[in-house]
Amino acid sequence: MTCTSFASVSLEPPLILVCLERDSHTLEAVSTSGVFAASVLGADQEVVARAFSEPGKKPFDDFALRTDSKGCPVIDGALASLSCSVERNLQAGDHNLVVGLVEECRSRSGEPLLYFDRAYRKFS
Repeated sequence: MTCTSFASVSLEPPLILVCLERDSHTLEAVSTSGVFAASVLGADQEVVARAFSEPGKKPFDDFALRTDSKGCPVIDGALASLSCSVERNLQAGDHNLVVGLVEECRSRSGEPLLYFDRAYRKFS
């Protein structure tokens, strides 16, 4: 899925937060498996963000992916990927706040893809 609510929570231990819709297949998979990965996309990967933002079946076969050590898919070429185990899963309105303990991280240099005011943007 494309997540628009993603944040760093703590450096020690390394924790991140994602907000997942309560009725989403992604939340169901994360809750069942206890693991997830987050791919931070580059400015040149808007097509990936748009494809994974659509409801329904996700286009995993349409993009280059790799699998992390936990078996989670991550987007090849992403600026960063964070492999996490679920530390907390809290209900909040129509979403769940999922806190992940970062157990692996990969990164490369480049400009991030940004989403602001209902549009994808780049640093200028």
